[in-house]
Amino acid sequence: MMKSTYLLLLFLLISMISFAEEKRIAANFIFEKSEPASGLPVNTGVYHFKFSDLDKVDLSARITLSCDDGMNETIQLKKGAFEYQVTEGSHRFVIYVNDNYFEVYSHNLPLVANEKHYYSIRTFRTEGMQIEVDKPIIYLYPESTATFEVNVEAKGEMAFTYPPYNENWTGTMHPNGNLEIEGEVYKYLFWESKQEMDALNPKETAGFVVTSDNITSFLEEKLNYVGFTASERADFITFWGPQMQKEEQVFVTFHQDLDCNAFAELNISPAPDNLHRFYMSWGAYDGNHIPKAQELTPFQREGFTAIEWGGQEIPTISNTLSL
Repeated sequence: MMKSTYLLLLFLLISMISFAEEKRIAANFIFEKSEPASGLPVNTGVYHFKFSDLDKVDLSARITLSCDDGMNETIQLKKGAFEYQVTEGSHRFVIYVNDNYFEVYSHNLPLVANEKHYYSIRTFRTEGMQIEVDKPIIYLYPESTATFEVNVEAKGEMAFTYPPYNENWTGTMHPNGNLEIEGEVYKYLFWESKQEMDALNPKETAGFVVTSDNITSFLEEKLNYVGFTASERADFITFWGPQMQKEEQVFVTFHQDLDCNAFAELNISPAPDNLHRFYMSWGAYDGNHIPKAQELTPFQREGFTAIEWGGQEIPTISNTLSL
């Protein structure tokens, strides 16, 4: 009898901690609406959750859910949705669909008695997420006025370019950085593309954990160190800073030079004396693991210099939460 009791307790313990061993990621729980709900027990409300981006085969999957650190429960999805009845108040959830998706968790979601609250859930695949490489821009600084040709071979489909990209960009470049193309003057060349990427993992990738109030000073420090000009730095920070500051804490890792070929190959003619590429990957991060600090390499800006920067917001794995 005691042996059976011990085995039962061991099973229950394993079921309670099994989520903590999975890689998990903060999904987007988006409040849609609320409406009256009748026939409920006293002081009780209902959550209606619907996944917005599951594969068709998973719309009727049996998911595993934990509410407020409680026991794991198995629930059958119906067309990607399910309902959960619980007492009024604020509740948080951890949900596991299957190995094709990251385990997702919510922050506290409020619930009012005798109401049904509708939420859509955006989750992320464990591999091959479609991520947009945002605002890679290319500056050219020749020593003297000359013609140029620039080719970008992105690893995914081009989403937008400016000026328009037709197999290449060609024009005249000037020492002050101005680029003349078909009678128009541009400060830089701009492109974006959608590519497949995996989630960031601070336990496997060197980088930095930065809180919202330190985003601007962090970016200023790193960009100054590698050698951005004041104008380039302003372009970078005014684009990324506001997006990053929306999160309480982010994980950041940078990619330099040849590592940027993972996103696109860049060919410039005539060949620059110094070509420096600098990409940033970042994502909201609720974990407490401190990653290995990343070492960056300063730019060399002698002679004809070309600079490219870009980046992407990527979901970040948080292995350190516990139920």
